[in-house]
Amino acid sequence: YYYSFHIFTVFAKYCVYIRLNRRFARPESSRMRKMKILHVGNHTHPCIGGIENVIFSSAKAQKALGHETGILVFNTCTDGKEKLPANGTIEGIPIHRVSQLGTRFYRIPPIGKMLKIVSTYDVIHVHGFGAWLDLLCVLKPLHRKIVVANTHGGFYHTKERMRLKHMYRQTIFPLVKHSIDFFFVDSLSDLPIILPMKPKYEIIPDGVDLSPFLALSLTKKKNSHFIFVGRLSRNKRVDSLIRVFSFVVKKIPKSHLSIVGEDWENLGKKLKELTHELDISKNVTFHGKISN
Repeated sequence: YYYSFHIFTVFAKYCVYIRLNRRFARPESSRMRKMKILHVGNHTHPCIGGIENVIFSSAKAQKALGHETGILVFNTCTDGKEKLPANGTIEGIPIHRVSQLGTRFYRIPPIGKMLKIVSTYDVIHVHGFGAWLDLLCVLKPLHRKIVVANTHGGFYHTKERMRLKHMYRQTIFPLVKHSIDFFFVDSLSDLPIILPMKPKYEIIPDGVDLSPFLALSLTKKKNSHFIFVGRLSRNKRVDSLIRVFSFVVKKIPKSHLSIVGEDWENLGKKLKELTHELDISKNVTFHGKISN
């Protein structure tokens, strides 16, 4: 069921691509021609994260259906500790990586390199808001490509730097919104971000590729064992998860919770203290950052 949902989300986005430019439709049939689709975002594999995975999984699924796909991202992961190669290939998908200027909140790619890479594709699919989307919209008269955007929360999923985010929304975004051909809205909560623009959009939730999990053996399955996978940051509300889990332990004393993910905001100590306060420290394990 979930795998079918993932395929549905990919196909639904194809339908939008087709409607945006009829030259991709075969005149003799309703079949799609092979398209060149470039996914653009801040990071993808080997960097770990939600949007990182959506970018790669989308490109991988589209490639499996016969389209030519590529990915354009920055040459570091979020932490910026290690520079990644400028070019690479993962599972047959070319990865273009470029340097960046600016801050963690607003990262600016080199315009010349960006335009050179974009020039070889038909559809530019931008994941999230920021400099990538702004520059591709402002420079649209030069590259003349279809530009579609995924909201991915529109960076309003946290209250961090809200004053800057409101300034961006009121100044820069109104200048570029008319150059975006279509929005893929991930959820109903993202609608208020784009509705004032009166854009063309469809609500298409991100698909989930469960194939790695379906391949796992169930012979070692543990009953009443729960797992959280994600970075430890305030907006993830791991503290709320632990509090709720304490009620589970009262009903099922042998239940266990594994918390997997890097501690981005030094919350680990407080979260561990919380498990002691709730008397469930023996039922909760913090694994930290582990390999994929």
